Amino acid sequence: MDELKQAWGSLKSKTEGFTNLTEAEIKNTVNDSTSYGIIEKLRKNVKYKLMWAIFFTVVFAIIIPFAFPLASQILISIMLMAYAIGSILLYQELQILKKGVKMDSNLLTGLIAYRDRIKRVIKSEEVVGLTMYPISTSGGFFLGMQLFNREAAIMDKSWHWGVLISTVLLFTVLGHFAARKMNEKAFGKYLAQLEDNIELLRSET
Repeated sequence: MDELKQAWGSLKSKTEGFTNLTEAEIKNTVNDSTSYGIIEKLRKNVKYKLMWAIFFTVVFAIIIPFAFPLASQILISIMLMAYAIGSILLYQELQILKKGVKMDSNLLTGLIAYRDRIKRVIKSEEVVGLTMYPISTSGGFFLGMQLFNREAAIMDKSWHWGVLISTVLLFTVLGHFAARKMNEKAFGKYLAQLEDNIELLRSET
């Protein structure tokens, strides 16, 4: 963190305001000696999310024609649309993140905006996941029952509904917990480092 203070102090002494800072200088300021830089790593992890979203969009598109019964096709179609829309939104966010830290005001403001955008991506994914887990679990449940016995009637017994509701609740809780853990692993350390850098820059202003 002392290196950050020195770099920031050097930049402040060389520039009038902050509008002339280049992205290379920004990267220098937020880099540590053992990484490509906090911003680059955060951006790369958002890119991985986009790749996974595209992957699942393709997978669901392939599965739909072979899914049965009709309820599974409908639920998987909803998943397909959700992932397709998610892919578009993630792509748009990634294009903004690729522009680097905005320097409309100063480096501190730019880093705060960048941090908030990353947090917004993570939060949006987790909220959408809470609605998608029940849908995907239900689709898988119907598909699984038909694979087990294609001729059997489904959801005509009370225990069918009990198993469905229990399965949906279990997988929703587990899915949300797993998603938060994966996001913490992928983004937590770098967001914490970025937060430290922001606090240091605040102390220098």
